[in-house]
Amino acid sequence: MNPRNIDRSPAARWPHLLAAGAVVACGVASAAVVTMTQSQFFNMTASSTSFAISNLNGTVTSTPAPSRSASAALTFNQFNPSLGTLTGVQLTLTSVYSSSVLLQARAFSGELSTFFADGVLGFAIANLEPGVLSGLPDGTATASCATSTQCTAPTVPLAANLNRTAAGTPSWFTGTGTLSLEAQLFASLTGRVSPDNGTGYADNATFTGVLGSSNWLGSVQLQYIYSEADSPTAETPEPGVLALVGLGLGGLLVARHRR
Repeated sequence: MNPRNIDRSPAARWPHLLAAGAVVACGVASAAVVTMTQSQFFNMTASSTSFAISNLNGTVTSTPAPSRSASAALTFNQFNPSLGTLTGVQLTLTSVYSSSVLLQARAFSGELSTFFADGVLGFAIANLEPGVLSGLPDGTATASCATSTQCTAPTVPLAANLNRTAAGTPSWFTGTGTLSLEAQLFASLTGRVSPDNGTGYADNATFTGVLGSSNWLGSVQLQYIYSEADSPTAETPEPGVLALVGLGLGGLLVARHRR
């Protein structure tokens, strides 16, 4: 074709420009942000424990309550870097614990004394990134009664919800293996008296305490937030873009017909 015969007028060029714009508009792509969630459940019980303390005519006998513990394995998959770039990690602990504290005391001296049994439950998520879900608060309860003869304290429940949410460091959770975490429960019980005789015991008195079987159940949820590896996905054209494509194609046909 002779270059001199090419129509370079605006009317001749607009169909081509419309078609080009439509093609560019249809070629837009984006990378998706994805979340992946894993959950592990646990249910553990530490057996009951008890103490017995007596001071009869200066003869002190003390049988401390042995501490109790229980644990449960929690296994999670690491974030595989072939999936994309890990940008955020969130861990959520949802749980409830329960136990009870009992106390019985007897005084032989006729002096008024107050007796106590202090129960403590401790909790931990072990083998996790330092500082994440750490420092979980203890559960505590105390049974007490005052007597110059004998008394039985009402049973005191040791129960509450224990929930926490924390953010993790992406690099700590990235890999192709697994994370072997562990939920741990610790139970302990101690006795005390007021006033004591300077040795921690009341004169001519005996008392016992019991921490019932202790239970901790719940779940740990691990969520990964990441951008998928480069695999652009074409967006669905908007209605306006489709109209633009139609106009462009129509313009091309008109231009061809004129030539």
